[in-house]
Amino acid sequence: VHYDGCCRDLPIEEARKTNPSITNTIIHAGFNQYVAMIKTADYIQNHQDEPADVIVSANDTMAIGALNAIQTQHDERWAHCAVTGFDDVPGARVERPALTTINQPTQQMGTLAVEMIYKLITHQKADQLIKVDSSLIIRNSCGCAKKWNSESEEASKELELREYITQIQREQVKTEQIQQHSSYFGQLLNG
Repeated sequence: VHYDGCCRDLPIEEARKTNPSITNTIIHAGFNQYVAMIKTADYIQNHQDEPADVIVSANDTMAIGALNAIQTQHDERWAHCAVTGFDDVPGARVERPALTTINQPTQQMGTLAVEMIYKLITHQKADQLIKVDSSLIIRNSCGCAKKWNSESEEASKELELREYITQIQREQVKTEQIQQHSSYFGQLLNG
């Protein structure tokens, strides 16, 4: 739901109390970019005169598919549709527009999961519920962030691409370390 040019944390049912015209449609796209793109394009085709205010996707992959479908429509009414994702995949920041999303601390979640498994296997007391905070990453796709300035867009793209490549390299090193730790943990379990 998009209000006054900024995002607000209002559940849809609460929002309907003050604005009964708010509606929502749930479309299943199988967490797949191509399926999301096709289903979004179909929705747009069937609702040309009823452009959505926002598309809230269950993951970034589907959000990117929805963005692709909107960008191919060349319909000014749909060009203002906000799109959000979930996961903060590395490609989310280099999309145009950059994708607003929710970042999950997956490394922390994985560490906590392994610690819990270890505690259970070694008959230690383990918490039944562990809460891990996520964080909102506001970028251009929701319409809330500052729009890209066409003069500085190329420089920004180049900088973000370099940051993206650096992040991928860091993640590769982390992945190798995690594989080594997982192997060690597996050896302990087998022992």
